[in-house]
Amino acid sequence: MKLFLYFKCGSIIKENLKIHTMKNKYLSILVIFLFSLSFNSSNATTHIVEVEDFEFNPQNFSVQVGDTIIWTWHDGFHTTTSDLVPTGASHWDAPIESSTPTFMYVVTHPGFYSYHCTPHQSMGMNGTFTASGTTSIIRPTQNNVPFRIAVDNENSKVILRYTETLAGSSEIRVMNISGKVVFRSTPHVSVKDREEVINLTGANQGIYLIELINEKSRFVKKVIIGR
Repeated sequence: MKLFLYFKCGSIIKENLKIHTMKNKYLSILVIFLFSLSFNSSNATTHIVEVEDFEFNPQNFSVQVGDTIIWTWHDGFHTTTSDLVPTGASHWDAPIESSTPTFMYVVTHPGFYSYHCTPHQSMGMNGTFTASGTTSIIRPTQNNVPFRIAVDNENSKVILRYTETLAGSSEIRVMNISGKVVFRSTPHVSVKDREEVINLTGANQGIYLIELINEKSRFVKKVIIGR
């Protein structure tokens, strides 16, 4: 399903892409909305930045510490790459294209942030946001997740094994790319080496998001089912 568009190829191709683009747009919005509901103890908001043509939309906006920003792909090959970030905040550099259509960043420090698209920076493809509030301790992440995943396609199952013990109660959710929750565990204690069997019988093949939520963190990992 690789699609690589680096430049415009004329109005006919552009029109043919509109249906695909709009479909991806609304599917992405559903997934993003689900992220915004997954951990609301700090009343965090999710902000959508659309990445298409040679611009970020919106280009400039304001957020609160603890909010989540998700860049969503529509066409072309782009990146979201940080320039200036407040002291203590994490830098980022992520591709935004057909195989990696979203990137999530959680704002943990107040201040001014600026970023750009590396291939199109000279064309003015850049953006900024300003965060207000106090430093956040909740950091949803796709890196250093405290679990491992094994996919059993023959039996339509995913086995999740904890690699460390987490404080407090945890919950696992699995979402497809349209934002539908296809699995939800009961609240439990995340103990190292404990296994959770995720039954995805009847689920279509494709990309799924496995989300682990506990009292202090939210972890997200992508998995491909049925391939």
